[in-house]
Amino acid sequence: LEWLRDEKFLPEALKLLQEDGVTVKLGDSAKEFFRKEQIAIRGGRWVRDKVEVLVEAPLNAWLLGVLQYRNTDVLVEFDAPNRAMKAKVSRNGVVIEEKIIAKVPRARSEVHPEVKARTRMATHIHAAGHAVVMRALFGEGSVDRIVTFGGGDGGWTEMATDAVGHEPYLTTQKGPFRVAMMLGGHLAEKLFLKGNTSNGASSDFARARSSSLTMIIDGSVLSEAPVSLLTDPKTGELLLSDSMKRELEHKQGAIMGFSHRLATWILKNNAELITATADAMEANQADFSLSKDQFEEVVKKIGI
Repeated sequence: LEWLRDEKFLPEALKLLQEDGVTVKLGDSAKEFFRKEQIAIRGGRWVRDKVEVLVEAPLNAWLLGVLQYRNTDVLVEFDAPNRAMKAKVSRNGVVIEEKIIAKVPRARSEVHPEVKARTRMATHIHAAGHAVVMRALFGEGSVDRIVTFGGGDGGWTEMATDAVGHEPYLTTQKGPFRVAMMLGGHLAEKLFLKGNTSNGASSDFARARSSSLTMIIDGSVLSEAPVSLLTDPKTGELLLSDSMKRELEHKQGAIMGFSHRLATWILKNNAELITATADAMEANQADFSLSKDQFEEVVKKIGI
């Protein structure tokens, strides 16, 4: 979403064109296309792939190294009626050429609108899972907001850094709790949707594994003694023997297993709150999100 908001991806992806003095911007229609059709179906984490196919590669093939296009401005727009990406090349404010750079296949959500509704509800359940586990373990006010984008088809749950009981994950007590919170979204989908999990599950697992490994290495979980590690003085890489690797995997499995069981227990005992939170998100048609106060209203009504 940040890529679309301030177009940070374009200077990086099109750096060769930039060296030729070519600046590229996405028009409002192009941004709206990626928000509605690509984030909605594939998730915000993968929209970069489509940007490469529909914008980066065609522009590089067309403009790169061609003398007449140096020191120009390019505006990319989405032509919805013709399902095409169009680019206008201008110099000093005057359009010198316009071209269709890519034809865009019809979105699945247009062909099957129910796909979008199911994807949106999966996102609500996923976000509610994170929020409910966070609220149960860190207390009132710990959930700052539940944010969604792309019409409610992707998003995240933010923790309130000023909440009572909030501490960095590198603590003996709170570390496994944070891992449980990270796993809450995937587990909520698994428990209540009985189907495939959303794209967000993979990054949740990666963060949980990374956090648990950090806690083991620095010894912040007293139940799991730290593993003494050595690094190569020349490269800085960890020197891990096979026995060390097995020890790390064993300790990491212990933390992940505990956090998994804890989150599952919380979710199973708060099924009504999960549903109510997801319904509240769906009812907020403006942006399918919930603020801290809105979420606490749901908690007070249902209980936790």
